[in-house]
Parts: sequence; structure tokens; C-alpha cells
Amino acid sequence: MNEPLAQGRPHAGDAICHLASVDDSDSLIVRVAFSGGGCRAAALAHAVMEVLRGTPSIWDGEARRLLAELDFISAVSGGSLTAACFALRPETFFPRCESEVLAIDLHRH
Repeated sequence: MNEPLAQGRPHAGDAICHLASVDDSDSLIVRVAFSGGGCRAAALAHAVMEVLRGTPSIWDGEARRLLAELDFISAVSGGSLTAACFALRPETFFPRCESEVLAIDLHRH
């Protein structure tokens, strides 16, 4: 039997990390969700991130890239590999993800 906590811990189980950059617009919220499926899911998530990087948008009268507006990522299984790579260091995501995630043969390990 678990004893009740004497005092609660607010947000103790939260796993949400706000990814907004300094230049992020507060009025535009971009969220992505990546599914599972091993290395195929990781590759698809990487491709989505490339599309976001290359997609311009005019918001509040300013030209922006959707990737710069990315606020939240939700992911499971293989998609989590790409999401974690981005969340750790967004500024070096593309070269790192290709070498540290996509180039690994996950079926052998």
C-alpha cells in the first residue's frame, strides 16, 4: 500500500519542454507529433523537420520559418529519437540527427 504524500509536488510528472527560440512569435503556436515505427519513423520525423525549416510564413507582418516557430513536440518510439535530438540542441539538429540517429542501423543493435 502506498502512503499518501504529505505535500504534493506541482508538475512533478510533466515531460513538456517548451522549445521556443528567442525569435519565436508568442501569437503563433506550432506543435508536431511524431509516431513510432523504428528507423522509418525517425526518418519521417527528420523529413518533417526539414519541411518546417524550408517553409516560410508571414506572421504578424514578419517573414518566419515554421521551424523557428516550433513550440512543442510529442513523440513515441522511433519518432522520439528525432524529437530528442532536436530538443537537446536545436541549433545543431540537422547534421547531428543525420549522423547520430539516421545513420545508425537500429536493426543490428
